Amino acid sequence: MTSKDIILKWLKKNHYDGLRCYDCGCELNDLMPCGKWCPEDCEAGYKHEIKDGYCLDCEEKCKYGSEYDFCICPKKQKVRQKNENSI
Repeated sequence: MTSKDIILKWLKKNHYDGLRCYDCGCELNDLMPCGKWCPEDCEAGYKHEIKDGYCLDCEEKCKYGSEYDFCICPKKQKVRQKNENSI
């Protein structure tokens, strides 16, 4: 088992959507596409949709701009929190 396998298993077990650091983010289905990870910088996070350069959940300008349609944020999406609380 590789360190990537261990990280992927932990992220899934704890219901995260991927990893993020200061200048990138990756989903579980494409974890660490850069071929490396920085244990000091990478942190678990949740997928948020980006539209016109803004994170639809945080309502803030996303530093990833309009280049991507999602980002990985450290806080859960508002919609997901409502669904979890209503169960």
